[in-house]
Amino acid sequence: MKTWTFPLLIVIISALVGCTPSVEVTPTPSEPETSVIVTPTPAWTEDEQGAVDAVQRFLEMWSYIGQNILEADWMDILQVAVPPESELNQETWTNWLTQGWHLEGSPIFIVSRVEIGVLNSSGQWYYVHGCYVIEESYISDKDGKSVGDEGRQERGLGYYKVFRVESGAYYVGESHSVEGTC
Repeated sequence: MKTWTFPLLIVIISALVGCTPSVEVTPTPSEPETSVIVTPTPAWTEDEQGAVDAVQRFLEMWSYIGQNILEADWMDILQVAVPPESELNQETWTNWLTQGWHLEGSPIFIVSRVEIGVLNSSGQWYYVHGCYVIEESYISDKDGKSVGDEGRQERGLGYYKVFRVESGAYYVGESHSVEGTC
């Protein structure tokens, strides 16, 4: 969906809702009650939850810097990421700045599972798998027009490698996209 169609759709829906007569419907005793199906949230261990939280903090910081490319302190990414991820992000923002681009909206990552990785003398690795959702997020030029829409996949599978250091802090070390959609 083109970036301009979503606001237009909202306006049309809002107008239609405003024109719809408001009628209160009360269920009759013969109507069966509807039940809501709730999908349970995965129960992560404390360490797994730490890895999941690290990914969310990373995305918040990444989005903030991308949205405020001129004013933000790019080194703040080091609060949530370590190399090679922190270095790749610096290169990305340098490219955006050179092109006059910035981020609109914020990508979302919906976690589906967490795997425990290698433990070494520096700490523990975790693999946080899930779905990237960028439907309401895009890179725009200085005029606010979306760039790079050709071949854009608005939902895709991926994972983050998260590193827990000896002190107990978690940092994103790598991000990866994989084949498939979600």
